[in-house]
Amino acid sequence: MGLTPRSLEAPLPTGMRDRLPHEAHARRALVDRVLGRTFRWGYALVEPPSFEFASVLERGLPGGEGADVLRFVEPESGEVAALRPDVTPQIARILATRMRDVAPPVRLMYVANVVRRASAASAARREVAQFGVELAGPSGPLGDLELLGLADELLAAEGLSGLTLDLGDAMILDEILGQIPVPRRTDLHAALDRRDRRAIDDLSPDLPDGIGRALASLLELDDDPASIDRARPILAPWPTALHALDRLAALVGLARDAKLVARLRVDLTTLRGFSYYTGTTFQLFARGADDAIVSGGRYDSLVARYGRDLPSSGFAIDLERLSRLSATPLAAEVVRVAVVGEGAFAAARALRAAGLIAVHGDSSQDAEAAFVVDAESFSRRATGVRFLSEKPVEALLAHLRSAASEATLG
Repeated sequence: MGLTPRSLEAPLPTGMRDRLPHEAHARRALVDRVLGRTFRWGYALVEPPSFEFASVLERGLPGGEGADVLRFVEPESGEVAALRPDVTPQIARILATRMRDVAPPVRLMYVANVVRRASAASAARREVAQFGVELAGPSGPLGDLELLGLADELLAAEGLSGLTLDLGDAMILDEILGQIPVPRRTDLHAALDRRDRRAIDDLSPDLPDGIGRALASLLELDDDPASIDRARPILAPWPTALHALDRLAALVGLARDAKLVARLRVDLTTLRGFSYYTGTTFQLFARGADDAIVSGGRYDSLVARYGRDLPSSGFAIDLERLSRLSATPLAAEVVRVAVVGEGAFAAARALRAAGLIAVHGDSSQDAEAAFVVDAESFSRRATGVRFLSEKPVEALLAHLRSAASEATLG
């Protein structure tokens, strides 16, 4: 049976989609704004490849993230390659190899799509457009604060409302759960992600003494930063977790002093994100978003997996979520002209050189054009105005711009 337009309406794999002109233009304009603002913070743009050899990419994905990798055999080499499910390991490789001789601090930014295998969690969106930054070198709270400030500024500049910033530290749960076998730890992770107190209670009899009770007590804490002090007696048996709590308290203080737009919250049981996080973790939410728009944190040991000891941190912005909520309108077109008649091609080219949007052809096929112009006589057909001038393009341009200033044009 032959293919028909109807049979091709949805030929894409699960979780993949087309972006039509208005959405694509809005996304491009958003990316340009975000890049411009981040450039003013001192970040430089890099462009990692869409796929790499799987053995290299997966060196930076030590946890369960390997299950998300879409692999294939590269015909030229016969090696197994992989589409990136995350850009941060690629940045770590670049910092350790191509940029090994660049002294820290190193500030990098990127715009890239990540692709993940279909799963219950990713079936709706397997390809995600991201903007991200990586800050390599600073290991203290001031580096973390820089990222919080930048992420906060980027979302606020797009007019998002109801911003909330969730802060945590990966080392807290790493310390508490570090000695628990992986299968049971996976069950605990799932229960903590759901904030399921009953599941924690059911798992507690099989845990070392005090761990189940500590996890349940952490779940009972609210998200007010004051809960950091209430967590200290709960974490008393784990010195490293207490140190992480002190680090988190110091960052909360710095963030308050910085007067960020977002409201601060803490989440001491956060497990979201990739397993390479070694310290601060954070997420930014906004009113109307179905999930976090920004996710990031500190991964001080990641670059070392590629051969360079370089503490680092970063974040990624989900561009689709940000684009849906952005209050920044697309810039209005000054004017769009359809040029018809003899000499239309050359006249349209002259108008484009002057900064207008100009097409040539049959006016009946250019319904979106604000003006239809006869190239041979250089008159505006809608009004019959003629441009008798030694420089007809300039005269036409002035007239069209004058008319455009008096009307709202699409």
